[in-house]
Amino acid sequence: MKSFIREGIMKIKMFLRNTRLLAYCACISMIMSLSACAGADEEIFAFEAVEVKMLSGWFSTDGGDISVDWGDGSVSKFSGKEKRYSKKYESKGNRKVTLIAANQGVLTEFRMDQSGENIRFDLAGLPRGLTYLHCGGLNSVTGDVASLPPGLTYYYCEGNNTVKGKISDLPRTLTLFSTHGRNTINGDFSELPPNLTSLRIAGRSTVGGDLANLPRSLTSFLSVSHSKVTGDLANLPKDLIFFYCGGTNNISEYTAGRTWSPKMTCVHLQPAVGHGLDTKEVDSLLADLAKTTWAGEKKVWLAGNNAPRSGASDEAVSLLEKAGVTVSCNTAKAGEETPVPAAGH
Repeated sequence: MKSFIREGIMKIKMFLRNTRLLAYCACISMIMSLSACAGADEEIFAFEAVEVKMLSGWFSTDGGDISVDWGDGSVSKFSGKEKRYSKKYESKGNRKVTLIAANQGVLTEFRMDQSGENIRFDLAGLPRGLTYLHCGGLNSVTGDVASLPPGLTYYYCEGNNTVKGKISDLPRTLTLFSTHGRNTINGDFSELPPNLTSLRIAGRSTVGGDLANLPRSLTSFLSVSHSKVTGDLANLPKDLIFFYCGGTNNISEYTAGRTWSPKMTCVHLQPAVGHGLDTKEVDSLLADLAKTTWAGEKKVWLAGNNAPRSGASDEAVSLLEKAGVTVSCNTAKAGEETPVPAAGH
């Protein structure tokens, strides 16, 4: 009987030792697996360069390195803030450019500023940690704005883009939103991100509403789309220094007495047929604009479907011109137009 008990105890001890060994081995295996995953390379973003000869701009990263496979057999490595790149191909052609992260590296900023070049990607393919996106050139970007990274603060995209979606789905963190192309983005000014400082809407989009509902933080506004913009110019955000409104806007009101921000750069109002300021409003706007300081391009354009100014604004126009401001009103050439100014970078 004692021998039987002793044998049983020995079997139990052996079982426990084997169990501890197995658990230990499992832990070691898990740690090695996690380490391998942490150090593994991971594709984080890819785009097609379409008939491209040269790409240039900069990357910003956080954490590990970012390697760029340029699609021609060459690879570059980047790490840190605003690291410039300039890639020149031997000939034009279509290439897939792939960004690969090592050691859990994160791409936080991507800028492509080569004039005339075209890259193609869908917004859903952008890295989720991206905070800054700038694509100059003749790009072909697609997708829904709801797919933008949630922490994005800067979005600028030129070209023949076909981005769609609702303005209410934009990341709430955005401070600059500039979209060009054949986009179909819609919504009301009241749905824009609350801390936006720069808004530029061009193309087929229908982002509009009352000027009074624009974010109060806005300093730059451009709309040359199919948007229905309404309201009183006097209700624009107080720190706005750049205002350009064309397209199908229905603005027909200005209440005299607004204090315009110092260092104004542009006021361009080109309303649709049947809308626009009357003569008294044009004179009042010119008088108020003459009371502030000017910088940059220094332009006031109130021609088109706005009423002609009268002699009551002669002094205001004289003061503006002495400050170097180019003033265009309906006193000589009714209906003249000026081109859309180049987007700020």
